[in-house]
Amino acid sequence: MAAQSLRLDEDERRERERAERERRWAEERYAQEAPQRERAERERTAAHRRRIDARAACEVFYSLHAPEIGTRFRKEDFTDFVTRHLGDDHPPEYVEHRADQLLKLLRSHLEKVVSPLAFKSLDEILAAFDDRIVKVRASSLDDRDKEVILVELEQEREEAVRKALREGRL
Repeated sequence: MAAQSLRLDEDERRERERAERERRWAEERYAQEAPQRERAERERTAAHRRRIDARAACEVFYSLHAPEIGTRFRKEDFTDFVTRHLGDDHPPEYVEHRADQLLKLLRSHLEKVVSPLAFKSLDEILAAFDDRIVKVRASSLDDRDKEVILVELEQEREEAVRKALREGRL
């Protein structure tokens, strides 16, 4: 009996030593893999940040220009595109590429609804209208048609100048 008891004690001791060796080995391996885990976490965080930034650029642009382009590209269409193509379930490169495509699309809609004079200075606006007036006067149009067009151009110029004044583009 005593021999069996000693044998059981010896087996238990060996088992505890083996378990302790495995525990130390697992801790050492965990510590050795810490730099890889930290790098992987930094990469995940950076990828997540890139996706967030790409989405934010689109959302800011749309929010800023929604009054102008909302009838051409509805909020529902925008939300659908963002949901399908700019989600965290896609790689950041794909999200950035799709965000660039969306921004180009939104800019093209904006260009179609916003006058090219909208971002020009007062001098540039006046020069653009002066060029148009000269072309109308030099055209072969009937004098009555010229007069109608010149009146419309004058009204447009006045509105463009008022808008430039309101926006501080003097």
